[in-house]
Amino acid sequence: MTAPAQALRVRDRNDIRQIAGAAVVSGEVHQLANGLAGYKKGLTSAAINDAVAYESWGQVTLPKAANICLLDGGRAYWDHTNQVVTFKRTSARDFLLGSIVGDAAAADASCTVNLNEHPYYDLDLYRDRVTVTPVLTAGAPSFSNKIFLLDNTNEAEKIDAINVDGFSTGSKCIIEAAINVTADDSSTHAIFSIGAASGTHATAFTSITNSIGIQVKAHDTKIYAESVTAATTVAPTDTTKTYTAGTRFEVWIDLRNSSAPAIYVNGVRVLAATVFDVHTSAVDWFLIAHLVKTATTDTMQVAVDWLRARQMEQ
Repeated sequence: MTAPAQALRVRDRNDIRQIAGAAVVSGEVHQLANGLAGYKKGLTSAAINDAVAYESWGQVTLPKAANICLLDGGRAYWDHTNQVVTFKRTSARDFLLGSIVGDAAAADASCTVNLNEHPYYDLDLYRDRVTVTPVLTAGAPSFSNKIFLLDNTNEAEKIDAINVDGFSTGSKCIIEAAINVTADDSSTHAIFSIGAASGTHATAFTSITNSIGIQVKAHDTKIYAESVTAATTVAPTDTTKTYTAGTRFEVWIDLRNSSAPAIYVNGVRVLAATVFDVHTSAVDWFLIAHLVKTATTDTMQVAVDWLRARQMEQ
């Protein structure tokens, strides 16, 4: 007597069927019961309570949020309210679609998304080993639970975190950072910097031999960008973008063209006419977050939700 089959193939893993809770049109995007993103297959619409086939794999073209850029390999979120792709969650109904394929300019109306294929980061400040070197005399500047903190001791203080593993100038790297100034500089002497550098410095991020990144300082709510190599220096320059204490903002540093890196704040390119040329630097670069003050009683607290980088050969 033959035993009954214990498994019978039904369909491909990316062909997911659900009962429609409302009418669904062809190509409509949803987050499925398994948490994956999917779109309705077929050319016909479905009515409520119909069985609907969703595709959860492959590259698809979708409408893009206006006036922002999306970079190749970056995160793609579905803005449920506006029914467009963006780079971050904007409401509790939003969900991660996958990753961006190719660059999408601010003026582009659509973009390509690799469904459910998430970005891979070669370097990550919180996943990988880091070095933390505080500067203090009597106080206790600290780095704990993603928070960088200067205390009110009247002394020069520095607290930073820098990756042990680095990347080369020619590795075509894109850096992503998310920053929240949770308690702004209590006066005007603290400076927070984040990006990449060839090392660290006890008193000034801009004194590191090679650096590129953004800064917030002097309690003025402005976001500055800078770069330093032996050949070219761009002093901290106002990007015209601002931050609000207690609200996260995102920064991308696109080093795919190291002769003319591009810097973005919340998906918008800034200082496009400024040349942050770092291509002559022959040393390795390391992800770094750096908070410092001169000898004052200033306090400051900054949360770095993430600092990570992905590389590409071409």
